Amino acid sequence: MDKLSVILVKYKEPLNVIEDCLKSLELQKSVTLEVNFLDQSCDEIYKRMINAFNNNSEHNFNYYNIDDVSLSFARNYGIKIASNRYIAFIDADAIADPFWAINILTGFCDDKSAGVIGGKIMPKFLGKVKWYHKTLYINDIYSLLDLGPQSKYVKKVIGANFAINLDLVKKECFNEELGRIDGKLLGGEETEFCERLGKKGIRIKYLPNVIVYHQIPSSRLKLSWILRRFYFGGLSRAIRGGKPEPNNSNPNKYDYSFLIFLLIPYCIGFVKGKMYVKLKKYFKK
Repeated sequence: MDKLSVILVKYKEPLNVIEDCLKSLELQKSVTLEVNFLDQSCDEIYKRMINAFNNNSEHNFNYYNIDDVSLSFARNYGIKIASNRYIAFIDADAIADPFWAINILTGFCDDKSAGVIGGKIMPKFLGKVKWYHKTLYINDIYSLLDLGPQSKYVKKVIGANFAINLDLVKKECFNEELGRIDGKLLGGEETEFCERLGKKGIRIKYLPNVIVYHQIPSSRLKLSWILRRFYFGGLSRAIRGGKPEPNNSNPNKYDYSFLIFLLIPYCIGFVKGKMYVKLKKYFKK
């Protein structure tokens, strides 16, 4: 069976959270991994950590110090250095199920038409949870995803847990104007990436057995963080165009009641994003 390259981008995540992610990769079953750790913080402690994992694991752990440009830039860099045609991306604050990697490879082997595979993303809350933290719209900003027990073709994936087949994706890359930049909570790079692939007829598949657990710190449970995230959600949508498409469907009355509250920062961000797009076009003339 083919091997899998895993891209893990480190920004400002705590040491213990990153160690949890690395340990989950070390424990992957029935497969040999190439784990490429891309460090945007230039911290020697992470280099030593990766070297220790590499010396004590059957998997290959590699450390790269890269410029702190953006998450999309880092992912594009990861694609360039990967040794294998199948490349998986996992967030630094996610914990992979022990069969995560082998299920990705099996998914690609079973479906040669799939250019992208995404999976289930379950929460691991690290603080006190209130009712609104479990609404579908909040699940979206926490990068959570559960589309049921059946595999299916979808329009997009979530960046915390997805993989690509380079034989099909070829030279497509992530839009470096989207994604986390300078600490701003911009997003949408995976959505825009999938939209481009979809227009070329490349299929995107959801597999429920490709599972990670997303660690959500107490700081992200605060309303101030949630409102800020929705502001940047509106900004990102305006920059990439199109209309919002929630990752999780079938909202209930609680979702709609809380959505009214969240629309204010989202709309402010959207308007500012539209102004940015217009100014950019104007100065290009």
